Amino acid sequence: MTTFKTPTVDLPEDISTLHAMVRQLLSDAHERNRQIDDLQCQLEWFKRHVFGRRSEKLAPNQLTLFQGITADQCEGEEQDTASEESNHGLTDSSGKPKKHLNGRRPLPEDLPRERIEYHPPKEDLICSCCGQTKQAIGEEVTEELDYVPASFVVRQHCRVKYACKNCQEGVVIADLPARPIEKGNATEVACWAHTRRKFHDSLTTDPRRAHEMLAMIGKLYAVEKQAKEDGLNAIALKERCQQHSRPILEQIRCRSEDWSIEVLPKSPIGQAVGYARRQWIALSQYIEDGDLAIDNNLSERVLRIVAVGRKNWLFAGSDAGAERAAVIYSLIASCKLCGIDLFAYRDVLDLVSTHPASRIAELTPSGWKP
Repeated sequence: MTTFKTPTVDLPEDISTLHAMVRQLLSDAHERNRQIDDLQCQLEWFKRHVFGRRSEKLAPNQLTLFQGITADQCEGEEQDTASEESNHGLTDSSGKPKKHLNGRRPLPEDLPRERIEYHPPKEDLICSCCGQTKQAIGEEVTEELDYVPASFVVRQHCRVKYACKNCQEGVVIADLPARPIEKGNATEVACWAHTRRKFHDSLTTDPRRAHEMLAMIGKLYAVEKQAKEDGLNAIALKERCQQHSRPILEQIRCRSEDWSIEVLPKSPIGQAVGYARRQWIALSQYIEDGDLAIDNNLSERVLRIVAVGRKNWLFAGSDAGAERAAVIYSLIASCKLCGIDLFAYRDVLDLVSTHPASRIAELTPSGWKP
């Protein structure tokens, strides 16, 4: 059996020097313990996340998202009315489309067409020269691709041209309906679920503080759960949170302040405390508005629809394409949350550009009525 002995060293006889050596050894041991705790926390995190797919490896032949749409829209926005008419194509009275070499590529001919006609106002159909009724002499067709459940359809917006048959003058045509415009706003609120997760990751290295903080966060969620069971509206929920959640938040804030000077900043519990203190204003925001949630769990659950199929739409094509994708995902998720038929809600696209800005809330999924 092999035994190990502590090596003998010549120690100084000066007591103050010995004290300094002891303090240095204790400091070194404390730093090693901190590193061990940090590595242990990382090990625990990796052990919890080792199962399940985490690869973000790019696969070949990925489909691009909105790349073509983005390019077409940018091109269309830079063109004037005459150029727009050229891009979409004109048809004469016989219905045969005129060919153009520039502009957008034509939509596939095999797709079914849905024809929508637009006529000028009745007062414009009377010739100002001879007083005769104007006759249709042609039309301008703007085609756009639309989707209906399980199929695509090309929607033809046909603006019929009228002119006086006798004078051959005074050509009039209806205006093209307004197009949707981008609108939106956001409120910054931090997530208590993220904060709770950081303290949970500290259980192995500082169980006393971590358990105490998790218990207080649990009280916040208990208030939310009871309010949901009671069916409180936004105003009542705010009053409930002001009465019950605010004192708990004050306890959490005080404990975080106390611990911030007791724990090492780079330790797991120190990082959790630091995160809570940095995010405190945003973490407290939800009790000021009953429409705000205590965390982002609902949003994250909704965003899982992106992860389910991300192999198919990993690429957004451009920053603008990614932004449009985010808007569409948010709109779809909001409709689902409000129990709205998404295809019926598409009517909003025809109204959003002309609807009064002061009443824009009427067009949101929560305020829209079919």
